[in-house]
Amino acid sequence: MFGLFEPGDLKHTRFYQEIKEEVMAEERERLLLLIVSVFLKHGVTVEQIAVKLETDVATIKRIKLQQEQSALLNELKA
Repeated sequence: MFGLFEPGDLKHTRFYQEIKEEVMAEERERLLLLIVSVFLKHGVTVEQIAVKLETDVATIKRIKLQQEQSALLNELKA
């Protein structure tokens, strides 16, 4: 633009790296929500899901609880 940066320089900044990591973490969480939901609907246990997704059981339990609470709220709204 003004000769201060070359194309691609932004990718090497700490700001860019922090934003990238945050976005990746949010995307991972969103994908986990979707995948866990599918596994649970097919009768896969929390422990089996954790093994398959290479994550801890507490994370899967947290997601399951969030989904149960969300379903309950949706029922109450209906």
